[in-house]
Amino acid sequence: MTAIYASLGSLPIELVYRILDNLDDLTIVMSLRNVCSRLNLIIDTYHRYQTLTMLNIANLRWKTQGLPCLYNLLLNNTILVTLDLSYNRIGDEGTWFLANALKNNKVLISLNLAKNDIGFNGAQYLADALRENTTLGAIVLEFNNIGSQGTEYLVHALNHNRSLNILNLRQNKISADGVKYLSQALQNNETLKTLVFDLNHIGQQGTQYLADGLENNKALTTIQLGYNAIGVEGTKLLSNALQKNTTLSTLALEVNHIGYEGVKYLANALEKNKTLAVLNLRWNQIGNQGAQYLANALQNNTAITELMLEGDGLGDRGTQYLANALENNNTLIALNLQENGVSDEGAHCLANALKINAKLEVLNLSRNKIRFPGLLNLVNALKYNTTLMILNLQSNSIDDDQVVRQLANNLGKDANRVFW
Repeated sequence: MTAIYASLGSLPIELVYRILDNLDDLTIVMSLRNVCSRLNLIIDTYHRYQTLTMLNIANLRWKTQGLPCLYNLLLNNTILVTLDLSYNRIGDEGTWFLANALKNNKVLISLNLAKNDIGFNGAQYLADALRENTTLGAIVLEFNNIGSQGTEYLVHALNHNRSLNILNLRQNKISADGVKYLSQALQNNETLKTLVFDLNHIGQQGTQYLADGLENNKALTTIQLGYNAIGVEGTKLLSNALQKNTTLSTLALEVNHIGYEGVKYLANALEKNKTLAVLNLRWNQIGNQGAQYLANALQNNTAITELMLEGDGLGDRGTQYLANALENNNTLIALNLQENGVSDEGAHCLANALKINAKLEVLNLSRNKIRFPGLLNLVNALKYNTTLMILNLQSNSIDDDQVVRQLANNLGKDANRVFW
């Protein structure tokens, strides 16, 4: 093996370039780098290596023997800014190698470690690295097992780290205790902008801790809390925090058993909050009464630009409330009403609103129960509306291609705005 390396290192540069042309990026950076100083110099001048800022080595099921190579890659890296190591199951041992390299790495900005069997020990190794690393801006740790203890380690690191902007902890078996540690960090951290925390089942108690942190946080702009069993009382706590928070712009709360009672608290908060722009309430069964609360809030709210209500059981009555709000709202750009049992009656109300509204750009009505009369009303409304760019009508109650063609012909030049 040594003889092969020596002969490769002594080849003319042009011939080495030819060899590199036939190798993939992973082989170049993991197998040929650091073989000898001359080969390093040649690789440094190779055009593909000079532009190699992103490396995807996901789902390769790394073995223990490959971990030192990974360490050397990051330790000596001078160009790689994005590294995807997801679905490799490197475990805590592999994380130790990574973390030690990250302490001295000055280039890497984004690191994806999703689904790598990382436990609380691995989280501690990463936390130690984050205390010293000054460039890493995003780290994805979803689908691991760091738990509340691992969260505590990471949170302590956030008190010292000034570069991390995005932290993804989706589905990590983090309980309310872990959220308590996180809440303490949020009250002081000034750099974290995005927190992904879906599928951790934090419940009402965890939501209480999180709400406490959000009240005083001045940095976080996006938080995803789907599938966390927040419930009505948890929504009330978050709503109270929203009335005081002045930075959060995106809040995702899908599948949290919020119901119309929880939406009532949110709607009250929206009348006072001036920064929240994107609200995701998918699959929370808020019903027509919840839609009425939101519609009332939209009459006065000047911040919400995107509202996602897919699978919320609004029906025609709830759709009518929202349609009435659209006639006066000058802020909302995207509205998702997919799979809400909307029929011709609700479509008629929306069509009337579209003739007046001059702001909405995207309306998703797919997977509803709209038949030909309702679809025709919506299509005709586009003749008066010049702002709606996407009207999604897929999977409604028309299976006749001839009818669809008739509707499409009726659209004329607006045909590219509608998706069937």
